Amino acid sequence: MSLQETLRAASARNTALLATLAATDHAEPALVELERHIEDLTDSLACQTKLLGDLEAKRKAEHREHVEYRDSIVRRFAYKVARKQERFEEKASKEEQDYLHAIQAERSATEEKEALQRLLDEARQRREHLHSETRQHDDAQRELDALYHGIFRGATPGFPDEDVQERKTDTALAAYQETRRRYELDNQVHGLLLGALQRMQESGKYMADARQSSRMDMFGGGSMADMLERSSLHSAEKASIEAQLLLVQARMLDPAHVPEVPRPQIAQGSVMSDVLFDNIFTDMDFHDKIKRSQTEVETCAAAIKALMEDATQRRFFAQTEAQQAEATLQSARSELQKVRQDIFARAASATS
Repeated sequence: MSLQETLRAASARNTALLATLAATDHAEPALVELERHIEDLTDSLACQTKLLGDLEAKRKAEHREHVEYRDSIVRRFAYKVARKQERFEEKASKEEQDYLHAIQAERSATEEKEALQRLLDEARQRREHLHSETRQHDDAQRELDALYHGIFRGATPGFPDEDVQERKTDTALAAYQETRRRYELDNQVHGLLLGALQRMQESGKYMADARQSSRMDMFGGGSMADMLERSSLHSAEKASIEAQLLLVQARMLDPAHVPEVPRPQIAQGSVMSDVLFDNIFTDMDFHDKIKRSQTEVETCAAAIKALMEDATQRRFFAQTEAQQAEATLQSARSELQKVRQDIFARAASATS
């Protein structure tokens, strides 16, 4: 087969392989960043699993102490005889509070673990997609290298212009992969911060609901107001926990730009205060706690919003640089293709 015939036979396949490379160039740098993210998530999940085991053991111990004290007829009678019934109720309340705190800590840890598992599952799904694209890229690159090797073997040293352009293309590819890696990192951090902001704003809405229910409770809302208040506070804390978890992941990826944000403390009531000691004074005191928690949530949301806005700018600049590098790479590849086509044309002319 003549060189001209070889050129015509290889032209269509060459164009297809270059298109595949252009469509999958992003996969390798994106996969590198995602693998690091998965490793961080896996470590965090392992730590959270251990913490949950410890909290479960603590909750069981607190429950035993709470039940033993609550159901102790002898201890209750002793306090009654000594006319220290209030002291017994205070001690019972403390035991109950310790038990409730243990339950709350375990519940929060469980929700954090579930959120981590969801993030890990999503990341693994993205990894499968990127693995597929990376394999496509590698297969196309190997086929293209074989194609060019078959065409240029033994003749490349005689064409210095082709060698120069090939080196320019390799340099452009390295620059693109670096800028794309930076963009993938900034894009991932931006997504995590956006999710954190949405969760914290959601927590703020639940806190507003809890404050409204608390106001109803102060003016005789009864058990229904207590139930709505507790439900809203639980939802607010769950959303806040998820927001903090996303913040931790963003900080692990880019600690230079994502500082630690103080975690809001969500007010929590208790059965003892809501049933045994329920009066206007305890209701007012708890209402003040809810207002303070609402302020902390709003302050946290504002801090996350500022971080997210900065991340938006970084992502924009990184995306612009990656697009410019991609354009340079495509131009270099196009020029290399022209050089090689010119070599084919000159070789064909020389043999005609």
